[in-house]
Amino acid sequence: MATDQTGSTLLSDVATLEDPEAVRAAAARSRLAPKDGNAATHNALLLLVALTVLGWLAVFLAGLLVNSRPYRESITGGMPGATVLTMGATWVMAFGTYTVTNAAVLTLLAGLAGGLAYRYSSIASAQNAVTATPEPENTLPGAVLRAFFVYIAGLAGVFVMVKDPFGDTSPDQYGRVAGLFSVLAFVLGYDPSGFTKVMQSMLTRIK
Repeated sequence: MATDQTGSTLLSDVATLEDPEAVRAAAARSRLAPKDGNAATHNALLLLVALTVLGWLAVFLAGLLVNSRPYRESITGGMPGATVLTMGATWVMAFGTYTVTNAAVLTLLAGLAGGLAYRYSSIASAQNAVTATPEPENTLPGAVLRAFFVYIAGLAGVFVMVKDPFGDTSPDQYGRVAGLFSVLAFVLGYDPSGFTKVMQSMLTRIK
């Protein structure tokens, strides 16, 4: 009985090796699926997802509810007599609530969230699919850099079309800017091929 089971296992392994699709599927599952010994890594990834989402919500609420003008005026006024702690807190509040810098943080967090979503979807598809095809590499730093491109491109467009767009931003204006930048950053963070198409289109127009 043991000999029959061993023979069946060997025949199954040989059949798998002769099937290129099965080989690719096994390689994808081996690369992407969390192993028993990598539980700590998987938990760390879950923690990063939670921190990214909570961070985005916190930054968005800060930009929506807190007026950055008093902090910016304190900085431009020189803050005479202020302690180092007060100056540092003022700079942090200005950075976190001013629309220009606030939108940058939101965009980068959204791009990171897109990269994390891609990683999870890749793990799930590798675990469940019978066959797998090679997918483009999508690293988290790459997702963040694509999000930064969304920010600088969007910022350039806003400044070209609107005079003094961030002087006194209303909540609805802020919501539109933050939402648009974040959606684009998430999409490009999730799908690297979209960024490649955008860059090719831009380079074609420049040439």
